[in-house]
Amino acid sequence: KRLNRFESLLDDGMPTDPALQFAPDFIVARNSKLKEAKSIEDEITPLMRQGMPGAASDRDVAMFRGATVGITKTPETNRNIIKARRELVQLQRERLEFDQEYFSQNQHTYGADRVWREYTQANPIFDPEAPEADYVLNKRRLSYRDWFRIGSVPKGVTAQEWRLMTPAERKAFRK
Repeated sequence: KRLNRFESLLDDGMPTDPALQFAPDFIVARNSKLKEAKSIEDEITPLMRQGMPGAASDRDVAMFRGATVGITKTPETNRNIIKARRELVQLQRERLEFDQEYFSQNQHTYGADRVWREYTQANPIFDPEAPEADYVLNKRRLSYRDWFRIGSVPKGVTAQEWRLMTPAERKAFRK
């Protein structure tokens, strides 16, 4: 919900920019949208720890802050982070469905973690070729059902390359 609110502030024209890191606090305080967005950023940052034990160092906090939306990021980067969080929530739902299907087919879950890990490593949420700081989503990413549904792999391409191709690229490759 907080990310949805941040996105609505962006939609309402809230200015975000890397240069805001150098702005005095009173500049942010005078702009109600920036002030609310900063509050959202401060609220979400500790959640990025995802169960890490112990106290967080200043470096850790900076890393967590870098992994979420913020007023010092471009609007495009903020939107990509929001989309990625939505993808992550969807991925968590898909993992549950996958585990249920795996158990239904095999009557056990041995090996399910390995199979799922192979899927997520070869099919990341973020584009592995884009600069890390840009948080660009992987446009070639497939749902787990599509990933496992892809059948025979033609000669001249590896299974991973085949799985990472878009349907249009697969069609062109077969010609």
